[in-house]
Amino acid sequence: MGTCYYPVDMDMKSGSYTISRRTTGGKLETAQIIVTETPCRQEDLKNFPKKEFVDVSAVNQARAAKEAAVIGPLIGYKPSVRPAVFDLPVGKPVKNLPKGEGNFGACRTLDGQPRDRHTGQDYPVSVGEPVLSVGNGRVVLAASHFYSGNAVYIDHGNGLISEYFHLKGFSVKADQTVTKGQRIGVVGETGRVTGPHLHLGVRWHGACINPGFLLVDPSDLPEVK
Repeated sequence: MGTCYYPVDMDMKSGSYTISRRTTGGKLETAQIIVTETPCRQEDLKNFPKKEFVDVSAVNQARAAKEAAVIGPLIGYKPSVRPAVFDLPVGKPVKNLPKGEGNFGACRTLDGQPRDRHTGQDYPVSVGEPVLSVGNGRVVLAASHFYSGNAVYIDHGNGLISEYFHLKGFSVKADQTVTKGQRIGVVGETGRVTGPHLHLGVRWHGACINPGFLLVDPSDLPEVK
């Protein structure tokens, strides 16, 4: 039967949902999944070093809004998507990937001011460490952004988009084809950060999910009855 993934967004409401898939033989199969809410991990970042991200100027607010308008359509759900060119588990975004900081979905405050939930997983990696594409795909955006710093977005087909933030620099450009394990940039500390690290994010069919799940071999995941 194989493993079937269904992306559940971090903000998806609790409840019972009917999901479906079509087999290679064309048969439609359905199942029920139960989504439950877990308490949001709280991160209170005090004495934030980059004050321009605490009290954001009107100019930077306008810049961030303009950037968000470009990113939104790239990571949102599209009824018609390219065929998958990736395999699971996906590759590591750095050669020697340390344990993530467990802050996917965290609720944050900066010097007491509430901010949006954290949409990725942070990995404590030193500046200059090569960043690798987690799978085959096509770069849809490589740019310098206010909040994300130097950022790269890669479309891997089947609605899967990987995101790499706060890079010191990137070595790819939009519409470029990349392969799994290919160097796309180096770790840095650009944008809204307290120090150097790699932020890895994943959107699948528009859902914001923990990228750590895709780094695990499907056979190691618990079976859902």
